[in-house]
Amino acid sequence: MGEALRRVRPEQFADLMIEQEWIEEPRRLPEILNSIDELTTKVWYNRHKNLAWSIQRGHRKLVTRVE
Repeated sequence: MGEALRRVRPEQFADLMIEQEWIEEPRRLPEILNSIDELTTKVWYNRHKNLAWSIQRGHRKLVTRVE
């Protein structure tokens, strides 16, 4: 069927054929773990910067621990 569509109107069905023929390789564990580590670091950095911004603006107070 795909070959018949390519012969009749190749320009109209080119994208559709690419989608049907595309095979995505599964990701390996090290790649997944690296991505998780990167995302965790970015989330921590974002939260840290937002906390620092809140302290600078006076929305939050920095309190030292008294023992």
